Amino acid sequence: MIQFLSISQIFPRCDRFVANATCIPPLNDNLAGTRSAFAGMGMKHYSIAPPDPIDAIKFRMEQMEMTNADLVKYLGSKSRVSEILNRKRNLSLSMIKSLYKELKIPADILLA
Repeated sequence: MIQFLSISQIFPRCDRFVANATCIPPLNDNLAGTRSAFAGMGMKHYSIAPPDPIDAIKFRMEQMEMTNADLVKYLGSKSRVSEILNRKRNLSLSMIKSLYKELKIPADILLA
């Protein structure tokens, strides 16, 4: 299953890998340089907007081959699922918690 990762989750993983790659110094140097270049480029030139919460839900549904009916247990009734997916109703805190816990969609994306 594909896992959503935020930039703050990716960089610590990269740092751990770089720290453990001391047996291959050129690789270590290249990864450290790549991380710095990527971080600088992403922040200065190409600011990346956070994904839309509804698009993230639809993406996860596609990944898990879910239908709107499958979301009823997380969001409530069929009509509520439809309203949310059509952007006519906002997600409540309990819905966000449920989607985060069960579908592993990061809360910071759902709160955006």
